[in-house]
Amino acid sequence: MAERDAEIQIKGTPFLSVLSALQHWKGVEAANRVRQALPGEVGNAVRLGTLLVAGWYPVAWYRALYETILAQVGGGDETVRHLGRTSTELDAKGIYRLVFKILSPQAVFSQSAKLVNQYFSGVTLQVEELRDGHARARYVGFRGFNRVLWLELMASGERVMELAGAKALKSRVLKGGGDQDAELDLDITWQ
Repeated sequence: MAERDAEIQIKGTPFLSVLSALQHWKGVEAANRVRQALPGEVGNAVRLGTLLVAGWYPVAWYRALYETILAQVGGGDETVRHLGRTSTELDAKGIYRLVFKILSPQAVFSQSAKLVNQYFSGVTLQVEELRDGHARARYVGFRGFNRVLWLELMASGERVMELAGAKALKSRVLKGGGDQDAELDLDITWQ
């Protein structure tokens, strides 16, 4: 596989955040079931505690995490959206919470490319339009993403915008965001 076709990597933080959100929502027993059922290297890394917040891991591991969660607790898209939102909420503590309260949703969105690059390697977020109450963005290079990971990313982003004060937020996929899509064109409105 050529380098440009290789799947991206993801920081360890989202793995641990999603497991924490799952435990917060469904309880210790459900989170432990998922940990025990995780396959292969990702399962070993989670169970042995060697998955590090600052480490970089194959996005295939993150797909496996969500596949295991959905197999163990069910719920489909609503589970994915809930975990995306809750993990973001749990991560947005301390100084981040203060920053979200100070900045407008528009200002937060203008910085979203930097935030995305803290968690995903080799990707680009292009803000194509940004004004009060409206943004249009293009996510490029998310090789290895599937519909579930896109849904989780959108739910997380929506929660960040809400923490910054966005109300009545609506996201609309214009293009991409499906299985095997490395790109997503997204239109977002809010009050």
